[in-house]
Amino acid sequence: MNTTPRRAAAGLLAMALLVTGCGRDAGQTPEQAQDVTTGALSGQITVWAIGEEGKALGAFAKEFETANPGVKVNVTPMGWDVAHDKITSAVAGDATPDISMIGSTWAGELSKTGALDPTPGNLFDKADFFPGAWQTVDVGGTAYGVPWYVETRVLFYRTDLAEKAGVEPPKTWEELKTFARALKEKGGAKKGFNQGYLEGSWQEVVPLIWQAGGEIVKDGRYTFDTPEAVTALKHYASLFTEKLAPNDTPRGAFPQNFIKGEVGAFFLGPWMLGVLDNDGGPGFKDKFDVAPYPKGPVSATSFVGGSDRRRPYHCRSPLSWTT
Repeated sequence: MNTTPRRAAAGLLAMALLVTGCGRDAGQTPEQAQDVTTGALSGQITVWAIGEEGKALGAFAKEFETANPGVKVNVTPMGWDVAHDKITSAVAGDATPDISMIGSTWAGELSKTGALDPTPGNLFDKADFFPGAWQTVDVGGTAYGVPWYVETRVLFYRTDLAEKAGVEPPKTWEELKTFARALKEKGGAKKGFNQGYLEGSWQEVVPLIWQAGGEIVKDGRYTFDTPEAVTALKHYASLFTEKLAPNDTPRGAFPQNFIKGEVGAFFLGPWMLGVLDNDGGPGFKDKFDVAPYPKGPVSATSFVGGSDRRRPYHCRSPLSWTT
């Protein structure tokens, strides 16, 4: 049985609960949040959501509205390419929605603006979440939101091209190079491996530093000059210098270059499953698979991304409880 709509409706209930604690008492500090109470719901809320989740949330909201007569959920979907600017502009203009989905890596930036309310203490138990996911909403010991979804980066690869090249998914950094070279020279993927080098490519570098045993920040400063970080950056660069990954891919060419077989593999998150199934057309799902990150000198640590739902401090929602 598909439980996704029910889980989504439960998520909307959680968002509604989050909004009902709207505002702070006059004596409260920004780090204090009102507990929420229970009862019937009425009114409406405005929710901004990003990417594929944003596109789907409106349909899930209808089920929540059916279960809660008198409640209206207004969903505004937006693309990841414009979401950050739209949210920060709304904060600056004091025109924020009641609830907004934000990228987990934006948490520190937005919480420091004072634009977000902390999560009411009786609303969620952080023990229900993976520690890494909860850390994306925790700033200085205060939770400014709730994890919406968590995704882990993996290796996507063309199984048909790998079979043609006679290679299996790589388990180490060195095997990744052998894998990419075989895809290029024997599998028909003339560009080899798709590795990011524009904005957002830092998300491909960060796990390599962890895999080499390094950290990103230590004692309040970035640590890109450590031996571990240098090892990771050299490995990252080597895929370009050894011509195993192209550095001239036009904007917008991905993922069509993977679907066409011009590149045979890449690292990204699970949302690509739906993108590839949709863009690749009938039967393409049988031409690719996923595998864990190859192991570096120390580990095979991956990057955990995703998003969180947040309630801006200047909350305007007329949603209220009746008991």
